[in-house]
Amino acid sequence: GFHSITLDGERHTLLRGWAYVTDGVRASFGSAPSISVPEKIVRRVFESRRELGDIIDELAGAVDVRSRQGAWGILSCDLLTRAQSFETAIVAAFAPFYNAALYQ
Repeated sequence: GFHSITLDGERHTLLRGWAYVTDGVRASFGSAPSISVPEKIVRRVFESRRELGDIIDELAGAVDVRSRQGAWGILSCDLLTRAQSFETAIVAAFAPFYNAALYQ
């Protein structure tokens, strides 16, 4: 989802994904990397009250971009896709499980 920060009075909006894993007893969160979202895209999402995926489809001239490279792929020229960004979130979320000794 969108995460906004303000630096020196200027708003910056980032796209970031999250993962949550549990074994029924333990649970953990992990986050994907963040990528800056151009203000014109942010504005279109908020003003139209539509999903980012719909706006990205229009900008890319494609249908269902979210099921392929996602906004990440469009914004990064396919250097990193939506799936790859979530893979990093899942690896991060599982850290307490595969590195249990450190997280005790």
